[in-house]
Amino acid sequence: MWSNTLSRSSLAVVVAIIFIIVVVLFHNPDRQLSDERAHLNSQITASLDAIKNDLDTDLQHLAYSTLFIVDQARLHNPFGSSDDTSIFAEDFISLLTTSAFFDQLRLIDSQGMERIRANYNGGDPSLSDDDQLQNKSSRYYFQDTMKLAEHEVFLSPLDLNIENGRVEQPFKPTLRIGMPSFNYRGEKEGIIMINVLAAALIKHFSDRAKLVPAQQVSWLNGDGYWFAGEEESKLWGFMYESTKNNSFAALHPQIWKSIATAEQGTITAEGGTYLYTTISPYDAFSHAKTMHLNTARPYKWKIIAYYSDDFIHHYTAEKRFSSQLIMLLSGLLLVAIFLLFGFWYRQHLIKVETEKSASKNEQERLRMKSTGIIAGGIAHEFNNILSAVTANLYLLRTNSGDPERNMRALNSMDRLVERATRLVKYLLTFSRHGFRSNEQINLSKLAATVTQLAIEEMPERYQCEINISPDIEIIGDNEKVSAMLKELISNADDAIKNSAQPQLSVKLEMIEKNFESGPDQNQTGSFAMITVKDNGIGISEENLPHIYDPFFTTKEPGKGTGLGLSAVLGTVKVHHGEIEIESRENQGSEIRVYLPLSPQESPSDVA
Repeated sequence: MWSNTLSRSSLAVVVAIIFIIVVVLFHNPDRQLSDERAHLNSQITASLDAIKNDLDTDLQHLAYSTLFIVDQARLHNPFGSSDDTSIFAEDFISLLTTSAFFDQLRLIDSQGMERIRANYNGGDPSLSDDDQLQNKSSRYYFQDTMKLAEHEVFLSPLDLNIENGRVEQPFKPTLRIGMPSFNYRGEKEGIIMINVLAAALIKHFSDRAKLVPAQQVSWLNGDGYWFAGEEESKLWGFMYESTKNNSFAALHPQIWKSIATAEQGTITAEGGTYLYTTISPYDAFSHAKTMHLNTARPYKWKIIAYYSDDFIHHYTAEKRFSSQLIMLLSGLLLVAIFLLFGFWYRQHLIKVETEKSASKNEQERLRMKSTGIIAGGIAHEFNNILSAVTANLYLLRTNSGDPERNMRALNSMDRLVERATRLVKYLLTFSRHGFRSNEQINLSKLAATVTQLAIEEMPERYQCEINISPDIEIIGDNEKVSAMLKELISNADDAIKNSAQPQLSVKLEMIEKNFESGPDQNQTGSFAMITVKDNGIGISEENLPHIYDPFFTTKEPGKGTGLGLSAVLGTVKVHHGEIEIESRENQGSEIRVYLPLSPQESPSDVA
């Protein structure tokens, strides 16, 4: 029987390994490169659309703020008395205080003379004195805005602010918004001019650009000059005669020709791929329904993402290597698990035959039955894992054109490998049943460390209580005791996941207790008592007698092996301790583990 079972299991393992090798060796790298490029382009396009939407939102905010200021000018008549001018100046200060986008707000009369100039001043808004106000009648933005009809808006190009004929240092990127100001009689009295602190727009762009899966993401004006996304020496090239050739258009004329004439698209040329989209500031302002666009000097901006051919080859090679490594490791893990199981099961069969020939008592025959249950459960669990891995490998082989489905299959395999790893750990625990190391353990420190690490991984909404008495020591196996504590806390965590007010407590104290049964009947002495209590789902009365049975679990398939409490019981017994449990369905559970404070065996009795 065992030979036939082993042969069938061996065949299943061999088939799985062969399938993995076939998938790895016959994988088409060119097809994967094409698929990964298409997937990457899709991700970049979505990211560029998000950046465009963000900038559109910022521009719409500016549009509505401009309308608010113009409406306030109509209401307060700031071109009238000095008192009216002062009231309107307070509106300027209020707007600068509440928005990070505005650098300067100005009220300019029909002769070009500034009547009010409010400055952001690094977050401390202030008004310019009367002797600092200037005549701006010769400036293009004043002349262009004064030509506009009511409700029309002027947008300047995005450039660097100029003071006294020179570019202001450090650079201050500026976008100017202008609207004529009319009184209630419909007479044009001057203009409202807003200097936008475009550095805020550029920072917003740069933050989003970091999330784009490309080598470079740039923001350019309609002539192909960089606002952001390039090294500093290439930015704002149009502002100086000496840097007129520092533009994307000059460096890549053929590519720019295509980008400049289309709203969006993808270009593969010059050893790389360019993806681009277009932003029209005037279109963003058009969402303010009471604004009319003056299209005498319209312009657009371009957002361009770039990655080289070397980048996509490296990107694809990493993903291909990762996939191959996962598949190969999965196969090797299956072989290791199978061999471990075979060795463990063979040892148990030998032990069974020896015990039968020696006519062991009824208790040992019950142990044989338990071993059979364990072996059957392990075989069933490994068969489920192997079947799931094989199914996912089939999906990977037949769905190479669907990266998302492939990634889901790989994630599933990763979880299966983790599940198998846990099972191997339980196998090792059972294979060493009755054996433990014999060392001095500071149980207080061990319990505090294990509990704290476990609680840090739990949701913040959990109410956790830790009460650990200091300097409690035992003689035993540090690894086994640590694993036992982790299992008890993990079970409590699973039990309270869906509780409205999840509560968990871990307590360690020293007590005197007498047990009427156990490894040493009527043993009395000092014990370290570990108590793990929760207010979770609890255990029904019908399931309570079976909680220590191997492979008995009430969790859904794939969520537990049913070996956890069996391993806990084994650890308790090998340390000559006792375990008690109190639980009711939907009323929580309390597990108490008693470990002797003094050695119950000599060092020669343990391995």
